[in-house]
Amino acid sequence: MPTGHEARDPDYGLLAIDGCGAGKTRQMTPSEIIAIRAAQPEEREFVYFHDREVPWLLSNLMPAEATVPELRKGPGARLLERPLVKQVIAASGGRVLRQDIAATADPNKVQPLTRAGDAGVVAATKQVWLPYQITFDEWATEKPKRWAPHHQMSRPGGNLVLQVNFPVVQDRIFDSHLPERERENFEFSDHPVRTEGRPTMAWVRLDIDHDSGQALIEEVQSDWFRYVTMRRDEVSDDDPESRHLVNLERYEAQLRKGFGKNWARVALFAALRLLRDDLGIRTVFYHQPIAGRVLKRISDSGPPKSLYTDLPRRFAFQPTRFAPDFLLEHCVLTLGKLRSRPEPLFWRLDFEEAS
Repeated sequence: MPTGHEARDPDYGLLAIDGCGAGKTRQMTPSEIIAIRAAQPEEREFVYFHDREVPWLLSNLMPAEATVPELRKGPGARLLERPLVKQVIAASGGRVLRQDIAATADPNKVQPLTRAGDAGVVAATKQVWLPYQITFDEWATEKPKRWAPHHQMSRPGGNLVLQVNFPVVQDRIFDSHLPERERENFEFSDHPVRTEGRPTMAWVRLDIDHDSGQALIEEVQSDWFRYVTMRRDEVSDDDPESRHLVNLERYEAQLRKGFGKNWARVALFAALRLLRDDLGIRTVFYHQPIAGRVLKRISDSGPPKSLYTDLPRRFAFQPTRFAPDFLLEHCVLTLGKLRSRPEPLFWRLDFEEAS
């Protein structure tokens, strides 16, 4: 009989299933990851402004043109009330062009626009633009046939890691409050983060299958914010009257004000742009909380639930009981057990064909 954590965990029976295996089946290989990284710049600027993902998503979920009622019936319906998109719709006369929506996400691109597109570009240029930095890493590629629980992957092989590094403005905040730059306290080197150069705000682990044109977002995660809080609590316990504590508190307040609300949105948007625009992926899957824990064999409480509920829902992912094609041959038993339950297995996002 299970005891302790297992006895309190309603999903313990599922977590004990080990139906996924390596076998002689497809996996994302180190050579595939090397090839993707070689085709990308080693470092890339990634500009984000509030809600930038909304027009980008809608433009990739809609046909070349559509009426507003048609959009309200489509997969991007929940995006239509966001301010940037509303500006375009209000000026469209009721017939919305994909190119006008797309221009709102990329206002620096020179292209012919209608009055609606011009309205979206003007709205976008009024936002505060922050230049993040994108870099890449890899995960669990040293021994791709070894599939250890701490890898937290749904199938053997490896993952491509997209790192979103803080803008330079974060360094200025850091230096102004923590001139001793205790960066090593805010990073965990066993995770796929940069320990030199601009610090990693967040990362996304990606399992990509070019044969099927599908990808799975295995993880969206950040250490920095959590470790800053842990360090502040540690100093508060050890030296509650110290100037260091005051500096940590001020840094944490500014850090969270500037980046705390949007870090996961920035990271997921960067990953989707890579998958869609650079790699030509048509269908993206994202873990649901329970199925994700089971498939990745996470035996503790796992990451914040909102990252696997609120975040994909905000990005117009739809719940599905289907699984990525490349998991079907690995996880027959586990997926069968999961399908016996009422909740969906994954989130799914299907992009329209580019015109």
